[in-house]
Amino acid sequence: MRSYANIGADNPQNTGVKRTKTEEVFGVFEGVLLAATDPANPYGAALTWPSVPSLLSASSAPGGTEEAAHEGTETAQSVRHRPGRKAGACLILLDGEAVLYLERGGKTLLSFTADPLKLEAAAPLLARIVQAGIAEKIVVEKLNDCDILATPEPPTHRGASKADSNRLPEHPVVALRRALLAQGFYTTPRGLRMRRSP
Repeated sequence: MRSYANIGADNPQNTGVKRTKTEEVFGVFEGVLLAATDPANPYGAALTWPSVPSLLSASSAPGGTEEAAHEGTETAQSVRHRPGRKAGACLILLDGEAVLYLERGGKTLLSFTADPLKLEAAAPLLARIVQAGIAEKIVVEKLNDCDILATPEPPTHRGASKADSNRLPEHPVVALRRALLAQGFYTTPRGLRMRRSP
């Protein structure tokens, strides 16, 4: 299973990326969907898996969210799940960087970033798992250590003014949930679900 998408060219004809008829354009990244066991996946082989940040404490300074990925570092107590080269699991890369890992069974998503823009950009490739028939359905219940249906406090930064706080990005869980709903997922009591159309 491999799926490639040039995510974000304003003029896809000039990108130099060979596109398939199922490819779509979103955001500003080149995205790749891989089986976790695919030889093209460097993680767990040539590279160690990136850390999985806690999203319960996701925070950022005005101007970016990458600090959040480092400030909310993983802890054994909060993020129990770990990625691996396991059959049935999927990995989404943006510009060659691991962003999302879907565990076998589809209940838990692991994000390697707290950047809401990257999570938003990864959402179409997550939906493609069902749209392409790789899985009949997905019901996502958790993102790292947060329930996917939870509404955590928005990111804050100590000392930020109210005006700065209003400009801060939304919480990663909220951003991904909104993006998945836009891709055709729908809310159930357990989480966000997508089923392949007959």
